[in-house]
Amino acid sequence: MIPLADPFFLGLLSIAIGILIGLVSVAIAVYFGMRSTLRRLEEDVSKIKTNTEPIKRIEETTRRMDELTTRLDERLDTVLRFLSGKTGTVTLTLKNLGKVTLSAEPHTDETEYIIITEKPVLKGGFIEKISRETSLTEKEKELFRGKTPRIVFANPTTVVLIVPASNTKI
Repeated sequence: MIPLADPFFLGLLSIAIGILIGLVSVAIAVYFGMRSTLRRLEEDVSKIKTNTEPIKRIEETTRRMDELTTRLDERLDTVLRFLSGKTGTVTLTLKNLGKVTLSAEPHTDETEYIIITEKPVLKGGFIEKISRETSLTEKEKELFRGKTPRIVFANPTTVVLIVPASNTKI
């Protein structure tokens, strides 16, 4: 048995207690450091979530606008098939626009389409905005030999679309 009054034993015991206290203090420092880091990470993640919510709303709005544009394109394609290069007028009723009248006046190098809607929903900047945000202008240039259709807004119920001829011999 080791006597407790032995100076060598007391020296070793004091070293062991010092090491133990040092380890406990390091563990406490690591605990509080990790705790504060995790809190800051949680705050940063919540800020990121808050800041990305408008992006989700913009994506939803863009998706809805794409769907509306596609539906309107399908309706216009149907109406344009009826016109098929002749002067004429087609009238149909759409749920979101009411009564829509589409008239075509072909010329040698372009065709004027006059679109009149019952509800005042036509806005001048919408198509230009979509053209800037998508590749619509490039597609139009491909279809119409480097030219793009022109849009003239008379008022919120009337628009004139001037489409260049893709083949002037027809």
